[in-house]
Amino acid sequence: MSSLTWLDFSDAERKRALAVVELLGRSETRDELGLGAIRDAFAEAMFPGMSTVQRRARYFLFVPWTFRDIERRFSGRPGALERARRQELLLIEALLGAGESDGVIGGRARKDLRQVSSMIYWSGLERWGIRRVSGSREQWSRSLARSRGAAVDDDGQLVSTLGSWWHSGLPEPPDDWPETATLELREDDAEYLRERIRARCAGSLLATLAERRTPWTEVAFAWQLEMPDLSNGQRRLRDHAQRFSETMHGAALLYNHELARAHENDERIEHYRGLLDGWV
Repeated sequence: MSSLTWLDFSDAERKRALAVVELLGRSETRDELGLGAIRDAFAEAMFPGMSTVQRRARYFLFVPWTFRDIERRFSGRPGALERARRQELLLIEALLGAGESDGVIGGRARKDLRQVSSMIYWSGLERWGIRRVSGSREQWSRSLARSRGAAVDDDGQLVSTLGSWWHSGLPEPPDDWPETATLELREDDAEYLRERIRARCAGSLLATLAERRTPWTEVAFAWQLEMPDLSNGQRRLRDHAQRFSETMHGAALLYNHELARAHENDERIEHYRGLLDGWV
């Protein structure tokens, strides 16, 4: 009987370990050449703190708003992560009720959602400097439970004695949040995220794009964007990423073509031959 263990130093390491466990259960998943690490390196260099499942920017505010609210209200008490989960599930209903659909995390699974938004955005929040303390969600919960709870300041106001895990410049949520939450950024929200990207991701394609004040056409790949303002280094990185992506796409087409040949499936052989010719 085999087992797998890891040290829970950060939520990012925990997610990587869980991803390995998940891959072990997929007979079709292989990365014997370690190409996934090259892909991830390109992604981090061009768009630090982001992944393909992060589709709406306002979650970079929803998550810290939720966790900071729990810090303020439940300092010194256990069960913080469960409270956060309940709040994240309520947010799903609020967004759907407001008519949002595109990019709502958990819009289909709803209360059965396994990977809540804080799991998806946790590492990116640290990368952008919105989460100022390094540690996992579980470590955040334990630190909150160990804190001395609430206290009263000289003005008689209730305060938390826990040092917040969140950036001091984080904007306050709307007064009616989260009951009437939407995915649309307020001007102050957008400027705050732009400042965080500028401060923590300088020199990346993400930082260059974040400075643009006009919209651009939606594209499938970063290299399809018109970006005359890129530096020589950024342009070189983007070009290498494009070559890597297109090479790996050809490898996938070739694999499927050879698989079709092995199964003597003439229809699929012709299909993938055509795709390979187009790729060439």
